[in-house]
Amino acid sequence: MKVLLLSDIPPCENLTAGLVLSAMVRFLPRDSVCCFAVVNPHIDIEVSSEFANMPIVFHPKPNENWSWLPQRRILRKMSSVVSFIGEGLLQQTSLRILIEKAVSFGKEQKVDRVWAVLQGQTTIRMAKEVADRLGVPLHSHVWDPFSWWAQANKLDGINTRRTQALFDNAIRQSVAVATASEAMAEHYRDKFAVKALPVISSHHRSMGRTPNVATGVGSAVVIGMAGQFYAADEWLELIKGLTSAGWQVEGRPVKIVVLGPQKPPEATEAHVSFLGWKSQSDAAEILSQCDILYCPYPFAASMKEVAQFSFPSKLVLYLAAGRPIVFHGPDYSSPAYYIVSRDCGLIANRITSTAIFNEIERLVCDPQLYATKGMNAQAAFRDDFTLESMALAFNGFLAADMLVSNIAQTYNHSLPTGTTAYETKLSPQKRRFSLSWQIWKRTKLLRDRLVHLKRRTWSVVRFMALKTPMLKSLHHQVGALIVENRALRRQNTALGTEVSRLRQMTASPQLANLGYDNRNRSSVLSQILLKDRLAGKYAHSRSLIFTQSAEIWVELTGKAAGEGADIVRGRDLSGAIDQRISAAPEQYVSCLFGGRAECWTFDRNLDWPALKTAIPRNVFQSLVRATLEEACDRLVVFSKDSAASIIAIAVAELLSLPVHLIVNGDTDSNQFAWAKEHVTLEVIKIKTFDG
Repeated sequence: MKVLLLSDIPPCENLTAGLVLSAMVRFLPRDSVCCFAVVNPHIDIEVSSEFANMPIVFHPKPNENWSWLPQRRILRKMSSVVSFIGEGLLQQTSLRILIEKAVSFGKEQKVDRVWAVLQGQTTIRMAKEVADRLGVPLHSHVWDPFSWWAQANKLDGINTRRTQALFDNAIRQSVAVATASEAMAEHYRDKFAVKALPVISSHHRSMGRTPNVATGVGSAVVIGMAGQFYAADEWLELIKGLTSAGWQVEGRPVKIVVLGPQKPPEATEAHVSFLGWKSQSDAAEILSQCDILYCPYPFAASMKEVAQFSFPSKLVLYLAAGRPIVFHGPDYSSPAYYIVSRDCGLIANRITSTAIFNEIERLVCDPQLYATKGMNAQAAFRDDFTLESMALAFNGFLAADMLVSNIAQTYNHSLPTGTTAYETKLSPQKRRFSLSWQIWKRTKLLRDRLVHLKRRTWSVVRFMALKTPMLKSLHHQVGALIVENRALRRQNTALGTEVSRLRQMTASPQLANLGYDNRNRSSVLSQILLKDRLAGKYAHSRSLIFTQSAEIWVELTGKAAGEGADIVRGRDLSGAIDQRISAAPEQYVSCLFGGRAECWTFDRNLDWPALKTAIPRNVFQSLVRATLEEACDRLVVFSKDSAASIIAIAVAELLSLPVHLIVNGDTDSNQFAWAKEHVTLEVIKIKTFDG
């Protein structure tokens, strides 16, 4: 068996589609798959070294995106004409060349089937013809309906209909079709009478987390979200609802943690933490420490087909994390159908802020409901989205017969084969000389020049206008009002943050009996906060001081350490902070006692992965949870507290946070250089601490 994978995104590690294809390719034996990749020259795609010996060739994709053309009502028709002419020229030139090269490559590799990912005009137009000219069966793979692609890339109506017809014909003539959801598979079976199976991104069984959901939500509500913001309107409604409620649900403060390639829009750093892109395993670990996982999906009528037939990969990741899901999208969508069928979350089927807030409130107020949804989410992952279930579906799609009993066997493609290594990315020469790249560069240059011309024109007009005394006076008055308005906005934001902190303090049962004692001042904490790095550069950031030493805890807080994980927040440290400190407000500091460390002895000779594995899970998860709950920007630990230092560095690596290590003034800071390979480490020397 030899499979030709025809795709616009090859198996790779930096794109969602590439990750899914990588998992599927591992189901195929070595030397049984080759890849003809027609990639967008604007996207940086690099195949991992694991697939360096897999026969793969890269070619630049012809331009498929016409959204850069003017889309205003007056110019839209002209843009459609340009799109129509451009698509016709590309089909007669670049497309013909790509088909010839794909057929030649397939014959060279002696393939006996074509696995085509129908994403974009190019692969849709190539798939059936390449399979026919090779004389092999076609197996089509669909991520999303073509209607969404055509709309997003502003393809003209004539080419949209023509390409849609080619898409339908490729599906109809396929031996089997892999779909993104069961709803899509059922639709294709009914419409085209073809064998269609849902092959959904899945993970190894070890990815599944089983957090304790029996007790419901804790003293704070941490909402997790992963992925891109293609449902921006729904996200903004969530922010609106939480803002109206003062970022509280049933007296509990709310924090949101976002994982993904782009920062969330319209969100304050005081309430929303952006951790950036994480690996699948790290993302599952972080999301498992959240309380509720939020999944928005578009309500827009133009996106109905996408919502109805697509299935977001983030939902599988949420199920692996083992927490209840709140789905914010239409009830006719495939994710809503699955969540209802497995009873693993709640559905907010209206876009309004009250609808999503009410569903979150239901989970917070009802521990039994929360526990049921959470346990069902864990069961759904084990039953439907492990590699075993994915391999079984993929086997049925490609007829590869690689599944032995109920075990999903994966193959190592990185072993040496004795052949010359193939390309791992699009070469710079192919990228630069592609027509798509040239159009993009020229368009960008033209856009930049137009922006520069606009600025220059405005500057001249402004200069001439300010020569008039009346306009000059009006300009100064408006400028003063703008400055005043900005100052009021900053003040309002600061007051809102302070109110949230005060509400959080009064709502927390852990802090109910804690009083204030201005006479109890810790010289250690004062020196930490007085340092320029914490009191100046990071004056308005959140610090979490972590320790497993009861002595350090007492010196920091003046309070006895409990046996479990204790946390003291904000103003509860006011008695321990010297009154001279004004640059570092006490509400920006928290302390966490992670339990005594005598039970954990670690071997410094272990490598870093083994050392992380040896960390007690309960302490590690307590620190992750506290960091997310407090929305901290950095961790502070002590060199004397060796066990806590190891744990803090591991957590900081997971959450992409800097670590500040407190050492005695005469300590050699180079002994901590090993940690700089894993985190951003800053060493702070103080006088009174015995390191």
